[in-house]
Amino acid sequence: MNKDLRIPLDLASFSGEEEELDLDFDLTDDEKRAFQNVLDFKEIVLKGYLSGADNLYKLTLTCKGSVLLRDGHDFKRKDLYSLDDQVDLTIDHIDEENSDIHPEPDGSYDLRSSLIALLYDAIPKNYSEIPLKKIVTDDYTLLSEEENERQKNAGNNPFAVLDSLKTSKTEKKPAKKTSTPSGLKKKTGSCKPVTKKKKSTNSK
Repeated sequence: MNKDLRIPLDLASFSGEEEELDLDFDLTDDEKRAFQNVLDFKEIVLKGYLSGADNLYKLTLTCKGSVLLRDGHDFKRKDLYSLDDQVDLTIDHIDEENSDIHPEPDGSYDLRSSLIALLYDAIPKNYSEIPLKKIVTDDYTLLSEEENERQKNAGNNPFAVLDSLKTSKTEKKPAKKTSTPSGLKKKTGSCKPVTKKKKSTNSK
């Protein structure tokens, strides 16, 4: 990252008392494009607060302000959304595995990526104050649960064909008749014991 874009934090200049950090931060055009539903970044105030002792520090980053958002349902209406968020980060000057951010080669800590992450978390990805009813595109039709139920009751359900197919598959099929093999008669009624007749012998 270019030196002019870094937001450096030098722990060597930390007095030991909790202090507010001066964060000179502005998003570049490329960074703004990552926020696809943001039409305009209004006044945004980012602040940092550093506290700690010895080798363990706590860094709190806060974000307040507002952004102009594109409505996520009709994609036309513009809504002013208020931002108020914060994140707590740990910096362990001795054991980097315990740190949320890691030092640069010169020993300072660049806060830029942490500030962008805070903004990305604070700004909703899909925001709307307009109740979703129906969205139609060339590829799909998206209905809200309420709108789908309303169309069902009105007999104008676009998924009626699918529902009818599902119903027909679950209908109970009539039992198959079992056929008696040819040459055999089906027995009915009670069975009587059969006595064999003795063959008569002709005496000469």
